[in-house]
Amino acid sequence: MLREIDGDLRIGEIAAPDQSEAPSFVGVKPHAVDPGQAERLWALSAELTGIDAFAMQ
Repeated sequence: MLREIDGDLRIGEIAAPDQSEAPSFVGVKPHAVDPGQAERLWALSAELTGIDAFAMQ
């Protein structure tokens, strides 16, 4: 069942996304490629799990 609500085409209660414009994001966020953040996250993961993926064996 298709219907229009507030300018959006809806199927039941699920709104179809507006594809009239290109997405507003390009590339990645700076924190996604920050080596310091990556190191902090790996250290936290090792602390929480007890598994250090980078430990020398």
